[in-house]
Amino acid sequence: MRCFTAILVCLLFVVGAGASAAAPLSDFTCDDFSTQRAAQAALSPLNEEALDPDGDGIACEDLSDTPGQSSSRESQDRDRDEDEDDDGDITRQERQYIDDLNDGLIELGEASTEVGEQFTEASKDPSLFLDEEWTLQTAAQFVRIQQVAEDARALDPSDRQGHIQELWLAVNDLAETAVDEYIVGIDSLAPESLEMGAARYVYAGLLVGDLIAARDAFNEDPNDPVEPEHVIGPVEECNEFDDYDVAQDYYAAHPEEQETIDPDFDGLACEAAGSDPTGAPRAKVNPASGGLGLTGSEWKAAYGNPIETEFSANVTSFAGAGGRVDHQGFSDDGQSIQFTINFEEPVALDVAQSVAEKYFPADTKLIREYSRPSLIQNVALYHSTWLGENMSGPWLDAEPGSFLAIYHWEGESASTRIGSVLIGVSHNP
Repeated sequence: MRCFTAILVCLLFVVGAGASAAAPLSDFTCDDFSTQRAAQAALSPLNEEALDPDGDGIACEDLSDTPGQSSSRESQDRDRDEDEDDDGDITRQERQYIDDLNDGLIELGEASTEVGEQFTEASKDPSLFLDEEWTLQTAAQFVRIQQVAEDARALDPSDRQGHIQELWLAVNDLAETAVDEYIVGIDSLAPESLEMGAARYVYAGLLVGDLIAARDAFNEDPNDPVEPEHVIGPVEECNEFDDYDVAQDYYAAHPEEQETIDPDFDGLACEAAGSDPTGAPRAKVNPASGGLGLTGSEWKAAYGNPIETEFSANVTSFAGAGGRVDHQGFSDDGQSIQFTINFEEPVALDVAQSVAEKYFPADTKLIREYSRPSLIQNVALYHSTWLGENMSGPWLDAEPGSFLAIYHWEGESASTRIGSVLIGVSHNP
């Protein structure tokens, strides 16, 4: 099989980066092109009757050379009295922009649908990734997507339409980078690149919803723009997200921004933004602590209702940040004095520590830490003044406010990964 990239490059020249490239050359009509330049590049003896009916060698003369600029014929068709153009306080330029935007949305939607159908077929029959006909058809749709992005950058919005154009450019940037990921994934048979392309497309779809809402609001009242529900980026702070789910969708499509939205590198974006990875709410019901020392009612308010498990009735489990959290002797009125975080997959020690800290009191201070090879665990002793002042009874001989985090190894040395963390009030053993 020829390299997918080479096939794509060939299509860019043959089709002129502007035609509805899924069709054979003989089937092209002027309606398949967005510019005269693109139609001219595709002109051949196979389609000259449709593209050049007067035989003067110039294809589709009624098309403009510039996306978004009307041809002479289109200008005559669109010509209106100034009073009509200004009706509703929307200018002729702004109407033209909306028309061009709608054309781009239709083209991108059709090409994206075709790509989705191609990959659906390939998911059922992976051998298609090695099939030249499948590759050619997929590349043809990629050309259409890239042309939409090029046309989008050539549009001329008014100042009042700047927010709409910003969304449209963001959608096309994601679509183009998704295509790049797909090309790498197909050429190299790399699943991670295909998944990355799909993630970018998912977020582009979310922005399309915001774009349509912004367009419709402009048509209704051009002086009253609506704010998008999703972040365009790049992100500077996690407080730009309303909740965890939105942050995680953004992170999946923008892994290059990990340092900002996932500084602890645990794969969870901005956990404090609203909810944990399972969708359970992460309300800050008590800013003094993320878990240890909270009452049972506060735990439910913060992490949702307990989840069903196969454990005994004495164990109450929650879907928390990082994994399942198990309590023994849990009650609504009683304070949480001990629980275990169980990771879905073993994680590095620094990741486990970062997750555990989410459940600590806010004023926690590290006292000391050490490893216990005989028990295949790392242990850290902490102290919280708030915990000591707000809990009575469990301290025994320990200093009030002392608690431990015990990191259980998934192997026989401290260099192995951590499978679970036990957090509980205690003295230094």
